Amino acid sequence: MSFNLIHDEWIPAKRQDGSEKQIAPWDITREIAQNPYIALAAPRPDFNGALIQFLIGLVQTTIAPKDDRAWRTGLTQPPGPVRLKEAFESVAFAFDLDGPSVRFMQESTLKDGERHPASYLLIDAPTKKPREDNTDHFVKRDLFERAGVPLGLCLPCVSAALFTLQLFGPQGGAGKFVGLRGGGPITTLIAGGNLWETIWLNVLRSGDIQDLGNVTDASSRFDEKIFPWLGPNALVEEKTGKSTYLADVHPLHMYWAMPRRILLDFQNSTENCMLCEKTGQSLVFHYQDATSGIHYKPPWRHPLSPHHKNKDGVLLPQHGQPDGVSYRHWLGWVLADTSSEEEPARVVHEFSRRQQWSELHKALKSGARVWAFGYYLAKMNARGWSEGIMPLIEISESDQAAYEENVARLIRVADWTKDNLRIALKRVWQARPEVQGQRIVWRFSDIRKLPKDDAKARERILSSIGLIRTFQGISARFWQETEGDFYATLDGLRKIIQHKTAITPIRLSWLGVLNKRAERIFDELSQIDMLAASEPRSIVLSLRELRRGNSAYNPIVRQLLDLPIDFNRHHESVQTSPEESQLGTT
Repeated sequence: MSFNLIHDEWIPAKRQDGSEKQIAPWDITREIAQNPYIALAAPRPDFNGALIQFLIGLVQTTIAPKDDRAWRTGLTQPPGPVRLKEAFESVAFAFDLDGPSVRFMQESTLKDGERHPASYLLIDAPTKKPREDNTDHFVKRDLFERAGVPLGLCLPCVSAALFTLQLFGPQGGAGKFVGLRGGGPITTLIAGGNLWETIWLNVLRSGDIQDLGNVTDASSRFDEKIFPWLGPNALVEEKTGKSTYLADVHPLHMYWAMPRRILLDFQNSTENCMLCEKTGQSLVFHYQDATSGIHYKPPWRHPLSPHHKNKDGVLLPQHGQPDGVSYRHWLGWVLADTSSEEEPARVVHEFSRRQQWSELHKALKSGARVWAFGYYLAKMNARGWSEGIMPLIEISESDQAAYEENVARLIRVADWTKDNLRIALKRVWQARPEVQGQRIVWRFSDIRKLPKDDAKARERILSSIGLIRTFQGISARFWQETEGDFYATLDGLRKIIQHKTAITPIRLSWLGVLNKRAERIFDELSQIDMLAASEPRSIVLSLRELRRGNSAYNPIVRQLLDLPIDFNRHHESVQTSPEESQLGTT
């Protein structure tokens, strides 16, 4: 009997009472009123990110609401397990993991492919080249093998690993392509109070899906246009250079994209799974893959990802960055950023449209949040997994525009402050000041051009090179340390806008918080392991430049915060600590 991803219990989920269980997809609403499933509980966070998209895609494909009324009904009156099982049964034929013919997310006719250990399915696991080059320092190979023999993955874990790789995966080498959204796409979802809410809040009306691909035929046949593994390699790029565009497939294909040609090798075994450590009758120790998979060509407007325009005006999905997920992404991920031409995911946009519905507020007693996650990939290497929750502030429709404008100003001035902090620290580590009247000119030196006998300058620059990792982490630390203050400020901003009181004091208060945090980080990092190479004069002048750049008297800051001409009077009315009162006045 085949292992089927619709019929079998394989998705790890957590109930409200803390208990965990592997469930079938159609079981997600069982006991939803008494003890609902509230989250996924996979052994890896990237599996959770992939599995929630699996469930969203499954619901979107089989029971998408026709209109807003049907969507409201699905939220307030969730379908029971019997109804879900009946709906999911319509696609069960395409979800056999180890079937005799069609196999989920695999090319079942693949022959003579390259053989790999099952651990290569894990995006952050060391593959062949890192092992050969001995560069797998941080993800040790012995986590996935014993005495040089590969460990296996159980069927639930290998199912999640396979879908995760096809969804998020980097380029797998020459001819092995990245996913439909590129390698390491950012996903942003609306998170509800339980698992069903999180799924349904990210399901679009059937007409919205049709519009994404300009589909005129409202009927959807479950064929290779949606599930690419059903076709006889019809969409596989061969040596002729064929690529796959949105016009070639149904828009639902975006949920089930399959860039890699993979075939799992199942073996009877009672060993423990390398990830969940559970035993099973069947494990996957190896798999085959081959080149010339599906080569997806943009543009694709994936409903679960925020997008930005490139220099050619083409909308592309956002990808993970080194400094992770933080409130700086509010612009572009939650609110559209017209200045940089970034826009939220379609599901986030739809939630904003629905936010004024009374039914929504009655159903979402615990509120809704934006759940953002994704890999930061550098070519074929996973540098990190980022994940974060951004709360959504409830605001009336009449106040929405003013609120969004002010949130944008708060984030932009924070970004300005962060950049000034980075510049100030770079000056301390890599430059020397020259005072020219009232102006300071900073001279940066290149170690390759320094005289060999200038030992002090060489020591200073070499020390700064040694601190490059610290420098790269400045942004992440700044966003992290100001995040709590940001959300507290948002709540205060909401009250001010609702009561139509003066807006300048809260803008100046936020600027004071940013300056205080920036100076604290500067004080700490400007002298780490640098006393022998740094000059106190550089530190003092860099701090002075930092304060000037972030001052409320700086024309750029005044423009970012839209401060009035007579803002001094407002500034004096803001209650600050003695330390905060000195910020921005030098």
